[in-house]
Amino acid sequence: MDSCNKKFYSTEYWRFRIKSEKKLYAIELAGNVPRDAVNAFSNASQPQFVTNLRAFSTPDKDNDGWSGGKCADENGRWFNWCGVSVLTNNPQSWGTVKSATSAANKDVIYSTMMIMIN
Repeated sequence: MDSCNKKFYSTEYWRFRIKSEKKLYAIELAGNVPRDAVNAFSNASQPQFVTNLRAFSTPDKDNDGWSGGKCADENGRWFNWCGVSVLTNNPQSWGTVKSATSAANKDVIYSTMMIMIN
């Protein structure tokens, strides 16, 4: 992902699975390889924001577990409540950068999810 401070941040997983339609396309990730962004799916300081193994939410399919509204109000993503990273809404923000000199929350210019099949 690219942020407003003109830096590119990334993270990597050695296992990435999307479950079936019956299981609401839940995401399953394992083996996070530390880079310059932390694991936004399962390395949250508050358990209610852990998004690993959560169903996919869209504006018309609210699977986020938050009774106060919809986290996926504009686009789809895996949420538990509203998670630690919101890369698909406007304004985009995230709290996954490991940096001692900058604030934890950054505005995201764009994000990309790349999948390698092996």
